[in-house]
Amino acid sequence: EHAGPAKEEHSHSYSWVTVQEATTEQDGMEEYRCSCGAVAERSVIPASQVFVKGLYGEVKNAPINGTVTFDSGRLYTMSDYIIKKLAERSDVTTVVTFEYNKTAYRLTIPAGADYSALLADEDYFYGYFYFAQLVGATIEEV
Repeated sequence: EHAGPAKEEHSHSYSWVTVQEATTEQDGMEEYRCSCGAVAERSVIPASQVFVKGLYGEVKNAPINGTVTFDSGRLYTMSDYIIKKLAERSDVTTVVTFEYNKTAYRLTIPAGADYSALLADEDYFYGYFYFAQLVGATIEEV
C-alpha cells in the first residue's frame, strides 16, 4: 500500500519583527512572526516612545550648559519621566518644536527651570502650554 508523500512537519519558530518603525509622527508596528509567515501577535510601537527615547538621549548627552533642540512632531505632552530627566540636567536649555492645531510652535525651557512642584503632584502628563506656565518656559509660534 502506497501512503503518498510524507507530510512535512513544521514547528513554528516565532520572533519579533518590526514591520513599521515608529516616528514622532506615526506609531509603528511589530509582529511576532514565524519564518513561514504565520503571525501570532501584533504590537503597536507608540510614537510617544520615540519622542521619550529621543529627547531623553539628547538631554542626557548634551554638553554642560548646552542647548538641545528636538522636534516632537504632533506630540505635545510632557510626562513625569521626561520631567525627571530634564531635572537631572537642569544646566541644559531645551527647545522643543511641535505642531498643534496645524500651527508650528517652539517651546523653550530655560536652564535652571524648577520642576519640583510637578514632580510632587499627582499628575503624570502635562500639555506643553500648561507645562510652560508651571515652569516658566516660553511658547511662541514659529
